[in-house]
Amino acid sequence: MVRSSRFTTSKRPWLLALLVLSLVLATALVIERLARERDLEQERLGVLIELATLRARLEGVVNAHRLLVHGLTAVISAHPDIDQAEFARIAQGLVDERHSLRNIVGAPNLVVSLVYPLPGNESVIGLDYRRHPIQGPEAQRALNTGHSVLAGPLPLVQGGMGFLLRDPVFVTPEPPSAPKRPWGLVTAVIEMDQLYRQAGLQDAIPRLRLALQRSECTDAWGDVFFGDPSVLDRDPVSIAIEIPGGTWRLSAIPRPDWGHTLHTHLPIYLLGLLLALTGATMTYLLVHGNEVLEARVAARTAELDAINTELETFTYSVSHDLKAPLRGIEGYSRLLLEDYQSQLDDEGRLFLRNVRQGVDQMGRLIEDLLAYSRMERRELQGVRIELEPVLARLITEHQDQIQASGARLELDPGGLWVRADPDGLALVLRNLLDNALKFHRPGEPPVISIRAEALGERVRLSVRDQGIGFDMRFHDRLFEIFQRLHRTEEFPGTGVGLAMVRKAMQRMGGQVQAESSPGQGATFHLEFPHA
Repeated sequence: MVRSSRFTTSKRPWLLALLVLSLVLATALVIERLARERDLEQERLGVLIELATLRARLEGVVNAHRLLVHGLTAVISAHPDIDQAEFARIAQGLVDERHSLRNIVGAPNLVVSLVYPLPGNESVIGLDYRRHPIQGPEAQRALNTGHSVLAGPLPLVQGGMGFLLRDPVFVTPEPPSAPKRPWGLVTAVIEMDQLYRQAGLQDAIPRLRLALQRSECTDAWGDVFFGDPSVLDRDPVSIAIEIPGGTWRLSAIPRPDWGHTLHTHLPIYLLGLLLALTGATMTYLLVHGNEVLEARVAARTAELDAINTELETFTYSVSHDLKAPLRGIEGYSRLLLEDYQSQLDDEGRLFLRNVRQGVDQMGRLIEDLLAYSRMERRELQGVRIELEPVLARLITEHQDQIQASGARLELDPGGLWVRADPDGLALVLRNLLDNALKFHRPGEPPVISIRAEALGERVRLSVRDQGIGFDMRFHDRLFEIFQRLHRTEEFPGTGVGLAMVRKAMQRMGGQVQAESSPGQGATFHLEFPHA
């Protein structure tokens, strides 16, 4: 028995030591894995932030060129008999070192007959898109849908590779109620390398391995046309980029790969061994590790705040830089109309009026873009809000418009409360009421109904009108920025209002849906958390 007791006593410390050592090593392994996963998440967040910046720049460059080309198509729509000389005079202001446009062609009836610049591009004259095996389908799609399409990169008839921005042209009908007659296409060739450079893709290559694809169908992506295809096999961070007529996907991983920039975690093993010596040391190490993690989170938060501040400064700077030339154009065009009206013929006065309308439209677009940008960045607070006083203020704000249009409103807040941001809710209702007053049937005063009902834990607020309505096939496009279902000449606007409605509802934890049919009015359903 004594021998057995000695054996038991000699074994117990070793068994306890092995148990403690196993627990400490297991704890160290778990902590190391969590730290590595956290570092990897921070690394992915950094890549996502860079991709968001690249997306904003790329979409901005593409949309800027689309606006340039759209200005030319507007002129052709009003003057479909334009000749080569007039076409070149207008297009020469678009093809210069400030932009990525290489050349611009006009194709009435889908046959190229107008080209700028003509030298070096003579081979394009006579190109029939209907017979071209590569460019033909995209050209026909742009004309059929009535919307701009960005295709490419594609081999060019005049040599080289480039992106083709096609904008369909429809002749303004006489009278306006007559069907629009297709004139053809205006196609702008965008320099591939210069587009990448202006969007910042080339500048990001030292830090990121990129892969850029375009959507081939609703659930598949095409081959990589910029960057490294092997990136797609390395669990990349991806972000969708909306382009005219489709979607691109930009994927990225850091250079040279994931995990190469992560911190070493060898100290965690050493600290884990020290934890076995004393409980005090363990407490110190846990507190110290927590402080390190909190400091890293605080540093990342500060970086994100700095990025948001820089984005806001950039937005307002761009707004100011855009507004300054607009004010100059507006002022000089007004002086021309006031002081030299007698020296201008009817066509000259028409051109000046079109210029002033374009300035007004651009000014409204800048203000709407600023509002959309602020909605993405500002913090929204969910508070209890009673609907009845909110609707009363909304009607008071729109009293002049309501009286001018002879509109009849029916309100039924149902005595309900919702949880939402006050400014966000006001912005949503203001945009929906503006649309209901604007898109009414000609010759009929608007009839608008705003009603609320409880749906369990949610509250549905419905804004219904008896206006012109829309085809439900375009429901998803309705809430996308810059997407319009009607011509600006028919119903003024910028295509940003409903995009702000959806963004605000998403930020407030709600959702928005629409129901409509052409000529039968539209109903917008807003769902909020019940207060």
